[in-house]
Amino acid sequence: MTKKKAQEESVEKVENKSVEQAPGDNQEGDLQAQLEEAQQSAKDNWDKVLRSQAEMENLKRRNAKDLENAHKFALDGFVKALLEVKDSLTMGLKTAKEENASVESITEGLEMTEKHYSKLKILLLWGLKPPMKKAPPSSILLKA
Repeated sequence: MTKKKAQEESVEKVENKSVEQAPGDNQEGDLQAQLEEAQQSAKDNWDKVLRSQAEMENLKRRNAKDLENAHKFALDGFVKALLEVKDSLTMGLKTAKEENASVESITEGLEMTEKHYSKLKILLLWGLKPPMKKAPPSSILLKA
């Protein structure tokens, strides 16, 4: 039974009691009982309202905390992915500056960096558009 139906039945009982009473019956005692019942019902309803408000506040706090954590961890993952690519580029530059560096070793380093970059799917994971085949270098990272 729902709360609303229970409240409606409670009100009907109170109304039926007052209609069924004949004048001269113990009307004052019945009225006192009805008053106490109504006061208890009001107290219960007030308690429910306070609990609902507290639950809503707790829900708001939890959602704000969850959203903050989601942003924090998303940023951490993005930075980690970029650092891995940066490390690969740094190692490639170090190799290119060596005296015995050959075009093949530099090309191999660049291919490894590109492979690492593609493996992470960094552009797609973070909502960035992949570059077009003939895109100029300045427009490689276009925001979606």
